[in-house]
Order: sequence, then C-alpha cells, then structure tokens
Amino acid sequence: MKGLQMQALLLYKNLPGGDEMNLKSKITKLQQALLCKGKVVKIHTYQKYNKEHGRITTFYNVVTPEWNEEKQKMTDKQIIGTSSPLAVVQALLVELKEVGG
Repeated sequence: MKGLQMQALLLYKNLPGGDEMNLKSKITKLQQALLCKGKVVKIHTYQKYNKEHGRITTFYNVVTPEWNEEKQKMTDKQIIGTSSPLAVVQALLVELKEVGG
C-alpha cells in the first residue's frame, strides 16, 4: 500500500495547482477519468460530530453500481468508506488502474 500512497501524493503534487488545489478537485478529476473509461463511481459524503476530536468530521462512501442477480436490480457495491480524502484518491487510483487508465 505504500507505493499507492506515494502515487497519490505524487498525483497531489503534480496535478495543475499543486498544493493550492484541494483533494476534492482531484477526486472529481479521477471520477471523471473513470467515467471516460466507462466506470461509474458515486461518492456520498456525510458529516458527523466527532466527540474525540471535538469537531465535525466528513466521511466519504465511494460506491459503484452493479447488477444484483439475487435481487434482480442494481445495487451499490462499496469500494471504500473513510474519513480520509487521500484514501479516496488512493481507491480511485486503484479503480483507474483496473479499467486500464
């Protein structure tokens, strides 16, 4: 996983905007790249109060739709659920590699 973390950090540094550009825009660019390759990825966000840290924390739930034969309908398959936007970038990089990006 360390190699993937390094790739995510390099992506963070090398995309236009460098440090000023936030991870949300990088997530959006990776999501658009996946869509161009034919893979739909949905990112749900929600916020919770974290008593331990005394602040609001944003959580990310990254899913992709897939056909469920048993239920005979489309369901969402979770790719990752995390509070780290960098982990979301890493997961999207893995998905992009799987579709040949």
